[in-house]
Amino acid sequence: MEPWELSPELQQLERDLAHRPLPGAPAVLRQRILDDLGSRRRTERARDRWQFAAAVAAAALLWLNLSMSATQATDFGFRPAGPSDSIEPTARQIGRLVPEFSADEARRQAVLLRAGNQLPAD
Repeated sequence: MEPWELSPELQQLERDLAHRPLPGAPAVLRQRILDDLGSRRRTERARDRWQFAAAVAAAALLWLNLSMSATQATDFGFRPAGPSDSIEPTARQIGRLVPEFSADEARRQAVLLRAGNQLPAD
């Protein structure tokens, strides 16, 4: 007999122990385990929902930040040509030509007209 082999009596004992019926868990313990698993599942679902909401909010904030950065970096040259270059005479002329425009609208149109004159032609 090799040193790693069991004697026939021990082999029979091993087979008997392996084939014996296992005791079941008590009903109270089973219910406690099921309740605990259910509460953990509900907690994990709630945490997953909050993580998803946080990820969506972070993506929206990133998108807003990039959008604002892009719009602030792109001005399209809508500025008067010089510091003494006033838009008021142009706004008054627009107001005389189109009387239904308010003074603010006439100024806005004058700024756009002046900015359009500064754009390079392609």
